[in-house]
Amino acid sequence: MTQPTANDASDALNDIFRLMGWRHLIAKADNDPLERQGFLEVIRMIMRQLVSASAPAEGAAYRRMLQLLDVDWPTLTEEAREHVIRRATAAIGGISGSVTPKVEAVLVDAGHELILKTKKAVSGRYGLRITPTFHAVDKAVVKAAAKTNSFFVRDEYGNRQQALSVLARKIVAKGLERGLDRYDIGRELKEALDAAGLKRSEAYYRMVASIFAARSRSIATLSGFEEAGISEYLWSSVVDEVTTDFCRMMNGQTFSTRRAIDRYAKVAASDDPEIVIQLQPFVGKSRDEEGEYLYYRQGEQRVLVARVDQSAVGERDKIGLFSKAMNQGQLENAGLTTPPAHPHCRSLIIPA
Repeated sequence: MTQPTANDASDALNDIFRLMGWRHLIAKADNDPLERQGFLEVIRMIMRQLVSASAPAEGAAYRRMLQLLDVDWPTLTEEAREHVIRRATAAIGGISGSVTPKVEAVLVDAGHELILKTKKAVSGRYGLRITPTFHAVDKAVVKAAAKTNSFFVRDEYGNRQQALSVLARKIVAKGLERGLDRYDIGRELKEALDAAGLKRSEAYYRMVASIFAARSRSIATLSGFEEAGISEYLWSSVVDEVTTDFCRMMNGQTFSTRRAIDRYAKVAASDDPEIVIQLQPFVGKSRDEEGEYLYYRQGEQRVLVARVDQSAVGERDKIGLFSKAMNQGQLENAGLTTPPAHPHCRSLIIPA
């Protein structure tokens, strides 16, 4: 019989904390997901749980990578150095299979609690007679969003492997140019790769948490509105110095509650994360010969959302000027009518 290891015990404790902790953390009375600070705290909680869920596998992979990078660099040929770096950084790219199920489980638990919390907050804030329970679409959307995010976690580890390979090559090359021995190069590799790995992991999972929390909050709010008989809602943006052009343009626009829920139902019915991106795309900003414009992607094609004639980014309480903008129906058909419009989006929806 195989004896349990320390890592097995750590994973078990993490699972217990995950399953028992969310109801205590996200359900705290002061974490109102409709309030800015409460929502940010929810995002931080989810981010910490995601980092915690991935930490054992990431830690083991980084230790393995550093072991493989502990070689006598000055004596190796360029080809041999490249082989060592590729083999070592592959340890990072190979952990996605063990991390993604844990990420998905964390997000599902967090989404369930956040939906209940949001419905309760919606009921209290707007005086609506709604029941803070799950509807079929709520559950399906949370599951689909969690699955989509875990799918892209796999891509992230592949991207991280490439980034660490580039960083390792630079450190080794510069170390050899300076005449450093294997120990000094090894020390610099450890310092740089440790810092890069931790910083990237936290930043990435903060982004994942913000997107997932915003989507969960939106579907919970829509579900509550429909139960209360609210047929239309307003997009409400925080209009300050860092608000994007798209969120400024959307502020105050009115959309159909039913059509937005139908869009989420399509998302929930799809098993393909790439289809989800097409159903609820993010909005980007670019420039061409006519000036700045907002767009979303459909495959390789950029679809125009609006021309930015005068941007107000950097200013508070100003919207800016736009032309050739999509109308209500076009925005609804594109799946652009509920937050998040981009990572770290702070917009929400309110009764019309």
